[in-house]
Parts: sequence; structure tokens; C-alpha cells
Amino acid sequence: MKQDESYKSLILDNEHAPCTPKITVREQQILQLCAKGMTTAEIARTLHRAESTINFHFFNLRAKFGTRCRHATVLKALKFGILTHI
Repeated sequence: MKQDESYKSLILDNEHAPCTPKITVREQQILQLCAKGMTTAEIARTLHRAESTINFHFFNLRAKFGTRCRHATVLKALKFGILTHI
């Protein structure tokens, strides 16, 4: 499978509208930390939240971006300009 096809397989079939998804400040913080390679446990410790709370935010982010996994969510956030630097 080509790299481009692999990326497309991470995205749900029902692409969201071309507008940028609205995300909260906390969701942006979590995306930034995930983009730096941090695990759920590390993000939870950094933000002083429970791991279940971080997973809840990731669930919401995947729904907003129409993605199946965290990596694809981070890639889409970069594409939309939500994450400008890692």
C-alpha cells in the first residue's frame, strides 16, 4: 500500500466539510502534546487530568476531524493550520 493510500485509510469515508473544525483550548493543548509524541498517561500527568479525561478529548477530536486514530487527527490538525509547529 502506498503511503498516500495508507494515510487515506486513516480518514473516515465521510469527510467533514472543508471548514476548519472548532476545537477547545484544552483539545488544542492535547493535540500539541500528542504531536510531540506523548502518550495518554504522559499527557494526563502534564495537564493534571485523568487518563479517561484525555481519552474523552481524543474521542471528541476524532469526531470533529473525521479520523479513526490520533495520528490522523494530528495530521489533519496540521493540514488545517491548527497545529502550526511541533
